[in-house]
Amino acid sequence: MKLHELQHNFMNAIVDNSPDLLIPRIKICGNVSPAERLSVYRNNIIGHLVDALSDTFSATRKLVGDDFFRSMVKQFIPGNMPTEADINRYGAYLPSFIRQYAPAQSLPYLADMAYFEWLWNESFLAEDDAALAPEEIAMLSPQQYPSMHFRLRTSTRLMHAGYPVDKLWHFCEANGQGDAPDINMGDVFLLLMRPELELITLRLTRAEYLLLQCLSCGNTFEVSVGHALQEDEYFDIAAFVTKHFELKTFQAGLIQDQ
Repeated sequence: MKLHELQHNFMNAIVDNSPDLLIPRIKICGNVSPAERLSVYRNNIIGHLVDALSDTFSATRKLVGDDFFRSMVKQFIPGNMPTEADINRYGAYLPSFIRQYAPAQSLPYLADMAYFEWLWNESFLAEDDAALAPEEIAMLSPQQYPSMHFRLRTSTRLMHAGYPVDKLWHFCEANGQGDAPDINMGDVFLLLMRPELELITLRLTRAEYLLLQCLSCGNTFEVSVGHALQEDEYFDIAAFVTKHFELKTFQAGLIQDQ
């Protein structure tokens, strides 16, 4: 058996629990059978991945309980093994898996909760960058604003959720202390960002969310503001600019359309 075949069969034995092709190749030593040896490997690897997902999606786990969560992710893992060495970056597809997971259909907010936690994880692990400095803004004339591209910080994540996942997250992190949020309060628009050392989560208006989303797609300030004004004709552009400069939402280095 060639090395790549051996590796492939070993992976199948661990991930799919299909050891038949590999067992005949394992030398028998002592009283532990080849099947038992593979089972030890499989239990250790799957257990490690379950623990990693439990840490990343701790609020999701608390909402459903340990038994439900572990059973769910054990079905998720075989078709979604890690693709990179950093286990902290594992789990991107769990929210979409939950959306299709039959036992979770009675908890329609669960997938949104998991997606919020994934964005939180991405934001926390994002590379450091520099915020747009006041002196860079001071160099602009009012006539230059429309054609400028304001880039969002690398840690910035935007989310539109059908449930108050930010409040649910805080409720879970407090281990259920305090009043539970009303999950039927309607849509929320969120900004997650790590401007300094700590990650922050803010509620946005729909117009504010649309403006930031447009900027994140590379649109000019003028085009992005246009989307916000279509949503809310009274949208306060000056207040938006002041707020997000103070929050350090934008990345250093302005780009202007020629």
